[in-house]
Amino acid sequence: MIRAGETNDARVVVVDDEPGVVEALVETLRRDFHVIGTGSPEEALGLLESEDVDCIISDQRMPAMSGADVLARSAVLSPTTVRLLITAYTDVEAIIQAINEANIYYYITKPWDNAHLVGLVREAVTNRRLKQENIWLREEVRKLSEEIHDEQQRSAAHHAEHETTRLAAGDLQGTLDELRRSYWHLEKIKEYLPICSVCGKVRDEKDEWKELHQVLKRRAEFLTHSYCPDCYGDLMKEMDQEDGA
Repeated sequence: MIRAGETNDARVVVVDDEPGVVEALVETLRRDFHVIGTGSPEEALGLLESEDVDCIISDQRMPAMSGADVLARSAVLSPTTVRLLITAYTDVEAIIQAINEANIYYYITKPWDNAHLVGLVREAVTNRRLKQENIWLREEVRKLSEEIHDEQQRSAAHHAEHETTRLAAGDLQGTLDELRRSYWHLEKIKEYLPICSVCGKVRDEKDEWKELHQVLKRRAEFLTHSYCPDCYGDLMKEMDQEDGA
């Protein structure tokens, strides 16, 4: 394995069974990228599992595994890693396979132009970084949307709780006011009707203890402003009798 360009954070894996080709590719790309060169397809795939790789470049014709197969497996291991295939002009079937199965970004024919190769890899890395940033931004928007929704839910719940508390407080105040009025009336009745706590008799203004209905009957004009239906009927009969007399 060859590593070069350690200062660059963009990682490119190159795999070819010919050491001279690997060295040439590493030398071409090392000034712009962190390049890892290997002659083993399995080692290259292992790197995709252990490191964040921006781009993988594989030669098509290798004895252990074809480049199309390497890139197809790399697509499963690291879907966002950009895939490039190096082929000969006659490898049409390999190119079609790589496009269909490995979803390659671009294929490079031998012999390649160094400037074109560097520009192509730079474009591939930039494309991958933009896609990753887009995914990150979408996730941030989703999180922000969820946070806004949760905050709205909490705000609505707080408002409902506050409104319920306010209404409950209003009802309680009304009840307290009613109790105060009732208590005032009771105190007034107690002033006019001292009641024995044992027998229930009432002391009148002559300091005599009598049954409650006797006292109330004498004080009816003071204590009430109305008549029940039966008494009202009796009262009308008495008035008719007096008129008739």
